[in-house]
Amino acid sequence: MRQTIIFVTCMIAMAFGLMPQQDYRIVGRWTEHWGTDTVHPETDVLYVDTITVREGNKGLEIFCHHDESYSYDKIKVVGDSVWFRMRNADSSTPERPFYVNFKLKLVAPDRMEGRIFNSNEETVDIVFKKLPIQ
Repeated sequence: MRQTIIFVTCMIAMAFGLMPQQDYRIVGRWTEHWGTDTVHPETDVLYVDTITVREGNKGLEIFCHHDESYSYDKIKVVGDSVWFRMRNADSSTPERPFYVNFKLKLVAPDRMEGRIFNSNEETVDIVFKKLPIQ
């Protein structure tokens, strides 16, 4: 009986927005695309990173498969929008860390579009494409 009361209380709290809800639509492996894959292709970024978004103990976690010097934090999902920050340890110094702030919108189940804003005060369009589950 007690478990039923706790379950019902949690369901009511989620329905009224009193408890955070995870958005599982962005969980998975994604490739980031710059340049010709975006609306405004002005960029000198010529690589494609693969990142994973997964459920962690304290919410969503992000990590890059190709570069361990990238760390991600400030992950926030609201509706179809997601924001997060990446720190590039290789391009940072203790006195001047290099950050890339991502702001993306889920436009299809397998595609997010948006922009990045970085420590060099650059703004660049970006597309994330979801990889099929293997």
